[in-house]
Amino acid sequence: MKQRSPKITTDRTITMGSGDIFIDLDFSPTDSRILKLRAQMITTLTKFIAKEGLT
Repeated sequence: MKQRSPKITTDRTITMGSGDIFIDLDFSPTDSRILKLRAQMITTLTKFIAKEGLT
């Protein structure tokens, strides 16, 4: 299989994130904390369900 050469473009700007995806997406600090908590809860619950074989 032939490998493709990567395309190089110069018309894009890369901005360093703040470390908080929700703040970067312009959520308020309060909403950001809530969304991070919800994401952590879903991740924990998903791992527990898989570990216990409850799928």
